[in-house]
Amino acid sequence: MSRRHQPKPDHGRDSIGHVQVENAVTALNRTCATAVAVMTTYEFTREATLPMLFRDDDLEKLRQVRGMVTPMSTIQAYDLGPNVTLGINYDGALVPTVTRERLAIYPERVLPLAAYIAEVKAIHEKFEEVKAVLRWLNRNATPGAIRYYWPTALQLCPHSTAFRDLQQVPTRYDVPRGISDWLPSIRDAAVTVAGSLLLPNTATPRIRNTMWLNFGPYRIHPSLENAYTTDAMTYYI
Repeated sequence: MSRRHQPKPDHGRDSIGHVQVENAVTALNRTCATAVAVMTTYEFTREATLPMLFRDDDLEKLRQVRGMVTPMSTIQAYDLGPNVTLGINYDGALVPTVTRERLAIYPERVLPLAAYIAEVKAIHEKFEEVKAVLRWLNRNATPGAIRYYWPTALQLCPHSTAFRDLQQVPTRYDVPRGISDWLPSIRDAAVTVAGSLLLPNTATPRIRNTMWLNFGPYRIHPSLENAYTTDAMTYYI
């Protein structure tokens, strides 16, 4: 049975190493984008999406003036919900760039896009949780405690010198202050990383095309002790 020390206040700890953690975050971002590419499908083209977002008469007028106006940019972003924007590249489109002020979402037409956004967001949040767990443990736990509670960290940061002598579960470690609040996320994060290993080796993130989703930073369960802020991420459609 493991012997646990009493928790100690941890301020400015960097147990795994900042560079190693950020390298892992970069890899997780790519894995998340790959998971989105493999696990989600949006079957509507840019031209089929525009009628979900703009009035029919506006689109008709814009078709009539195509080639007679020169927009300041062929790229525009539209707010589709809290911290979510849809980016559209109008290069080669049948209409010139539509300003964000003309956005007029049709509730019934937009359902396929809304469903797709929900699917992407669910995957996005799973990997943001992994990153949050990794960062929190790096700041608040000793290497021995990290090895005990979340051995997944060794997989994500294989070159960290902190784990060089911790290939086996330690018998002594300091209990991180607040660990009980993070245990559900720690378990979920381990499941997410394990599941990512099932992605096909040949799978890659989608490349930039005519549409993409931007998720801005936002707080996850902000009223709880294990609150964290997500990273801004972009996913190509």
